[in-house]
Amino acid sequence: MIPVYAFLFVPLRSVMSGGCDRFLQRTSTIQWGLMVCVYCVSHAPAIFLLKIPGYEGHGGVMDRIDSICFAASVFFHLTRYYFT
Repeated sequence: MIPVYAFLFVPLRSVMSGGCDRFLQRTSTIQWGLMVCVYCVSHAPAIFLLKIPGYEGHGGVMDRIDSICFAASVFFHLTRYYFT
């Protein structure tokens, strides 16, 4: 349900900010990227849980991905705060 609200929020935000130059192109590009991102991210856990013959466990891949996702968001916000 969240992507549906995002699909409505993106054009509304663009119109409210007054940026109507190439409105359809920008909105469609953002919405297509959002849809692909949500679709791919929603399938990532299923890929990690596949049973592959001859392969034992995930070797900590999920732990590494969790820590990278956390560290990336912290890094982004700290650099944005200190360098802008």
